[in-house]
Amino acid sequence: MVGLATLSLLLAGCRPKAESGGHDTAPLLPPGTTTPPVVEGAARDVIVVSIDTWRRDALARFGGRGDMPFLDGLVAQGLTLDDHTSCSNWTFASMLCVVTGQTNVELGFVPLLPSDERAPIPFEPPTLAGHLGAHGFVTVLVSGNGFFGEEYGADAGFQWSDVPSTDVAEELFDQALTTLAEARVPAPDGRFYLHVHLMEPHSPYTPPEAYMGEVNKLPPCPYPLETKDEQYEVTDDLWDDLPADEQALVLAHLEARYRAELKWLDDQLAAAISAMEEGGLLDNALLVVMADHGEQFFEHDQQGHAWSLFTEETDVAVVFSGPTIVPGRWAGPTSHVDVAPTIVSMLGLPSMPYATGHPVGEAPADRARHFITVGKVSVRQGIEVAGTRLLYDWDGSISMYRTPSDPAQQVDVWDPTDPEAAALWSALSVEVARAEPLIPREPPVAP
Repeated sequence: MVGLATLSLLLAGCRPKAESGGHDTAPLLPPGTTTPPVVEGAARDVIVVSIDTWRRDALARFGGRGDMPFLDGLVAQGLTLDDHTSCSNWTFASMLCVVTGQTNVELGFVPLLPSDERAPIPFEPPTLAGHLGAHGFVTVLVSGNGFFGEEYGADAGFQWSDVPSTDVAEELFDQALTTLAEARVPAPDGRFYLHVHLMEPHSPYTPPEAYMGEVNKLPPCPYPLETKDEQYEVTDDLWDDLPADEQALVLAHLEARYRAELKWLDDQLAAAISAMEEGGLLDNALLVVMADHGEQFFEHDQQGHAWSLFTEETDVAVVFSGPTIVPGRWAGPTSHVDVAPTIVSMLGLPSMPYATGHPVGEAPADRARHFITVGKVSVRQGIEVAGTRLLYDWDGSISMYRTPSDPAQQVDVWDPTDPEAAALWSALSVEVARAEPLIPREPPVAP
């Protein structure tokens, strides 16, 4: 295996100098203001690192326990989105929003998770990669998850894409830098967009033994958790029949294993990004580190993801860093559909004409954020406006939560006579009607 440092030095030999931007700059005001985030000029290149199944509260800023010190430091030096949501709760659906700047419904394609219903995108979607390629960028995707790759058409617009047979972050970065070096041979001075999708901390949570100290201090788990199938058998099939003390012990093991994965991932990211910095790859680049979706640990009766549209599965972290970024926090509501428009803006390029998202700082504070999933249960959709989230299941069940006062979304305040609830349902019902012809299921039942 070629080392990260060697690869980054090879790539650095043909790196270009940054282009001057000329934007006015000012410090970000405290969170809660509406002053747009500030950049000092335009970045030349962009590197996106998307992390599969990364809960936002892994970061110290959002209540984490210090398991990811490297990423905590990156947050301190970058621009962090403090109220960011994914548009879905599994990779294919959520990453489509990231790369297209549209919701699945707006795109006209809703991914289906059940194995007997899965299908690729039946058309070539307009994407960030295609937009950057049209402006002279070399575009490279290396993904550890097959849902974000060629098999399902989610790599649309990338000139080079690969889904290696590994889910180890270090190996994915090695492959990504090798591919980028090959892709840049014809135009070594050209701009580039590199996207690396990492699998840690996705289940099964099995980091190297060196990271298992917290796990090993627990009483032995009575059930095997070494593979994804073993984990899901316990949490999906056996859970309701387990005694309360066994449930508590299994959950403690799962949470400790997940934190161990976070620590391992953080160390791998530190090594990879440090090597790219030393090689000069980040001298002129915008670095975006983000999650595709979160992970549930029985906050709402399930473990894993692709179950529900509550905060633990949908509220995620996004951090922008680089020499053009003025460090700060943005407290306004943002969504995965905003990531691509923001990148384009920070690169100083013309906007993506088909994107419905907004560059960070340009969306109204009372915007609607939409969610949809066809995951492990029935079709579920949601809408959030000004901190109130309405969740609807196509079987007719509906609930509503006031997130600022109930961040864990445990208190259902749905009342059809409440004007706010009625307004949210009116807006969501439009999205339900738009989604219905896209999903081959029984029609939705009115609440």
